[in-house]
Amino acid sequence: MRVAAVQLRIEPGRRAATLQAALAAVDRASRTDPAPDLIVLPAFCDVPEVLAGESRGGEPLQGPTVAAMAHRARQWGVFICLGMARQSDEGRLRLATVLLDRDGDVRADHHAARLKGGMLECFAPAGGYVRVECLLGGIVPAAGPDLEDDGLWDAAAGADVVVAPSCFLPAPRHPTPDRETLCIAVRQAAKRANVGCVLADVMTAADGQTRIADGRSMIIDRSGGLVASSRPNQADILWACLT
Repeated sequence: MRVAAVQLRIEPGRRAATLQAALAAVDRASRTDPAPDLIVLPAFCDVPEVLAGESRGGEPLQGPTVAAMAHRARQWGVFICLGMARQSDEGRLRLATVLLDRDGDVRADHHAARLKGGMLECFAPAGGYVRVECLLGGIVPAAGPDLEDDGLWDAAAGADVVVAPSCFLPAPRHPTPDRETLCIAVRQAAKRANVGCVLADVMTAADGQTRIADGRSMIIDRSGGLVASSRPNQADILWACLT
C-alpha cells in the first residue's frame, strides 16, 4: 500500500480557498509515479475555526467538501481520508474522520469527539473504532485525539494502517501535545499493535487573530519506524510504501 500524507497550510475563515488547496494537494499527490493508493488529508474543514472558539460552522456529510473529495477519488482512482467539523443528524458538531473509496463512496464516518463552542467535550469515539476491510487491506480511521487512546490501538491490532487526519491547534481543555512526545508515543503504540500509522496535520496562516498550528505530520510503519516526517512550518506531502 503506497500512502501519501498531506500537510496543509490554510487561512482560517476562508473555506473556499482551503478546499481548493486541499483539492490541489490531492491532484499533486495523484500525479506522482507511482501514484498513491491512499491519500490522508488533515482535519481542515472548519476544524481550526471551531477549535479556536468559533461556535458556528461544520458541514453535513453530504456537504460540498465531501462531494468534491468524492469526485477526486473517482477521478484519480484513490482512497481519500479527511477530517472535518461535521454536523451530525442531531445538529451537534463533531470532530469526524471520513474515508472515501475509489468510487467516492463513504466507507467510514468516524466521530472522534463532540465539539461545543470551540471545546472538545470528550475524546471517546461514538460507536467505537471501525476497521474497514478493502482491496488495500485493513484501514482503521481515527483522529488526532484518538492517538492517545489505548482502545484505538487495541482495535487496530494486526490491521494494515491507522489513518489520522488531525489539527493540533491548542484547545481550551486539551493542550497541544509536544511533537517529539507524540511521535514517540505513536511509534511505540504502532509497534505494539503491529500496524502502520499515517498522521496528517494542518498549519494555520498567521493572521494576527488565530492561534498558530505548526503541523506535525508523520508516517510510521508497523515496526514503529518513522518512515517520513514533515518539515516544521512547511506545506508538504509525505510518501511511503507500508505493505
